Amino acid sequence: MTAVHPPAWSARPLQTIVFDLDGVLIDSFAVMREAFAIAYREVVADCEPPFEEYLRHQGRYFPDIMRLMGLPLAMEAPFVSASHRLVHRVRVYPDVHRLLGQLRAAGVRTAIATGKSVARARTVLDAHGLLPLLDAVVGSDEVPRPKPMPDIVLEALRRLDAGPAGAVMVGDAVTDIRTGRSAGVATIGATWGEGDPTELAGERPDLLLDRPLDLLDLVDLRARGRGPRRTPGPAGRQEPHRARRRSTMSTTTNPGAQPDNWTGDRATAGDAGPRFSVVGPQGAGLELAGQSGPEAWATLTRTAELAQARGFHDLWLLDRTDTLPRREPEPVLEGWTALAALAGRIPRLGLGHLIPAAPLRQAALVAKRAAVLDIISGGRFRLGLSGDPALPEHESIGLAEPAGPGARAAGAAERRRAVGETIAALRELWTGRPTTLAGEWVHLDGAHCVPTPTAARLPVTVRLPAVGDLPDEVVAGVDAVQWTGEPGQLAAAITRFGEQRERLGLDPGAVRHAVALECRIFDSQIDRDRWFATPNLVVFWSHHPDLLARRNLYGTPTQVTERAGRYLDAGVEEFVLWFRDYPNPTSLARFATDVMPALTSRAPAGRTGLGLPLIAV
Repeated sequence: MTAVHPPAWSARPLQTIVFDLDGVLIDSFAVMREAFAIAYREVVADCEPPFEEYLRHQGRYFPDIMRLMGLPLAMEAPFVSASHRLVHRVRVYPDVHRLLGQLRAAGVRTAIATGKSVARARTVLDAHGLLPLLDAVVGSDEVPRPKPMPDIVLEALRRLDAGPAGAVMVGDAVTDIRTGRSAGVATIGATWGEGDPTELAGERPDLLLDRPLDLLDLVDLRARGRGPRRTPGPAGRQEPHRARRRSTMSTTTNPGAQPDNWTGDRATAGDAGPRFSVVGPQGAGLELAGQSGPEAWATLTRTAELAQARGFHDLWLLDRTDTLPRREPEPVLEGWTALAALAGRIPRLGLGHLIPAAPLRQAALVAKRAAVLDIISGGRFRLGLSGDPALPEHESIGLAEPAGPGARAAGAAERRRAVGETIAALRELWTGRPTTLAGEWVHLDGAHCVPTPTAARLPVTVRLPAVGDLPDEVVAGVDAVQWTGEPGQLAAAITRFGEQRERLGLDPGAVRHAVALECRIFDSQIDRDRWFATPNLVVFWSHHPDLLARRNLYGTPTQVTERAGRYLDAGVEEFVLWFRDYPNPTSLARFATDVMPALTSRAPAGRTGLGLPLIAV
């Protein structure tokens, strides 16, 4: 720690810290270099880009840098696109998570003031679990004048309801120091990043620090009413401490977590309180874009371990080999092999795999894989079947959608019959006896499945939209249904399902009704609406924002709890959630701590003798 000249806050408590982002909290220089090269070669020329000159303007807004360098503004779009694609290669500096957590615990308000646009800044912060640890984020596109003018620091202070007294700007560039000084706050030069310490010292910040955690010393010293130790110059600075980053995957268990040996029941209905299951990040939704194969596997395993620690019941994967909504050469982890490997790493979670029905998958092969995975996992496996049409990945390898005459509705009805036929074939194969079946979709001639699953009846789930009729074979053969749709649609579907089971002489209460949803937790309504307004994150990747909001769980913890409560009132007994901020685990963790306890404590919706909801919304 080096005092270059007496700090402006030496006689005042340190109450507010405004951070620059790149070079202070995150190391994004490798990503920045690659994105700049991509943009330069796409827009200007296929030659060596002037990245070192670009770095000299670091801290300014990208369009302003383009003007200063005499480069076309058209570089911004490919630069931003490449930065988004490579965001998971960004590295968080050692101990930054610990620093921000302890500053928050000490009551110190924190904000980001960055040359990035606010959308880019929030994306990278969110991707690395930093966003929940900060009180405000201000981008250069939100102020009239960029750095080194004071506007961005003053806006950060305004959002924190703070004044210059007791505030400090922490940056790694000359521009940051000039910005803080012009805003009337103290300044700290961060020398642990890629910036030039000599150049930074020449701008005469109040302090030079070599480690992020040195800021905690300042907070502690201020609490004791003393100023920081001053040393004569750069020679007195410590060498940077390269501590290992603390994992965001906490191993602290939720009070509702299952015991070490999995004792989850194989029955699908009748438990007290709802169940909570997770669809893991395996890459099919492009959530692992930019990661290598080993990085993708590490992301999935860490997420599964976190889900187990936080008290979720099951982990589901999809039988997918390619990405949607568009096919990209990005990592997608194959579900059967991933679940077999995870079986030994997450002993307290049930394991589920959602696959297409025949003819997109061969029933005898599915029966064998499911039985072996059930044995490997000690009886924790449950199979899911989907009646969805063929995807581009199926067409790319010569698997066609089940053909059927008539309109779209007839095709959907045929696919549901294919699901029923697949279930009947699997049930027979799992007896271990030779099976012959000449069906519309499944053809078997003396096929058998040995070894058989650990239990006489391996649980089978179907995932279906909460509209349309179901064949009797589906209604009679399943143990659980994962519905998709709005609460009112689910209430009607569950009622129809129960009535159909009753007509077949079967117990409606023996089937668990779940809802499959996307989920993302936000700090405020404004944050949620801002995200909804980002076209490349919502409109392009999924549905219209209004439809997306009605059919999923997006909002603050209070909003998500209220929305989930409507599904409970509709008769739902399980939530199967895919978290939209993957590979970031923030929403998964916050759902477990901020939403699950409230839903678990709710009295279950009233049921009739048929197992139907009394309340339909």
